[in-house]
Amino acid sequence: MTISPTETRQEEKHKSKMNAVGMKYLRNVCGKTRVDRVSDEWEMKECGLKGNIIRQRERSVLRWFGHVQRMSVDRATKKIYEGRVGFGPFAVLATYVAEVHAAPYRASAVMFLGIAFGAMNLLIPVRCVIITKRGPMSQFTLEPVYCIPALKEGLQHRHVDHED
Repeated sequence: MTISPTETRQEEKHKSKMNAVGMKYLRNVCGKTRVDRVSDEWEMKECGLKGNIIRQRERSVLRWFGHVQRMSVDRATKKIYEGRVGFGPFAVLATYVAEVHAAPYRASAVMFLGIAFGAMNLLIPVRCVIITKRGPMSQFTLEPVYCIPALKEGLQHRHVDHED
């Protein structure tokens, strides 16, 4: 798998933004402001954290990914990850493509959004198409904030066809 320089720059940009937001949160927790001019290391030490926030997030995502890999195939989370889920004729989810037939079935749409955000936790972009009786109502893509290269390499493009 080849990663272009543009993708690398975007990834670094997202990591930098995530780190800035994390440090802002830690400053807020400690009751400090930027005017107090405390170092990032001090903030992390004060909150009992070791290392970089991004690295900790990457480790936790990879740990959760390993947990999903070890799950029984009957578990709902594993089915969602593998794209083997359909809520009757109203919703279809594949790993990369998702459609919801939501017309009067708002509960299906809510369940779908939960699944889509779960897929984002796995750092998988999800293309969403909400379809009503009149046809496609809206289309959007839910993109993860950043991707972990080790996880990117482990993901395989899978599509599961469901029949309505």
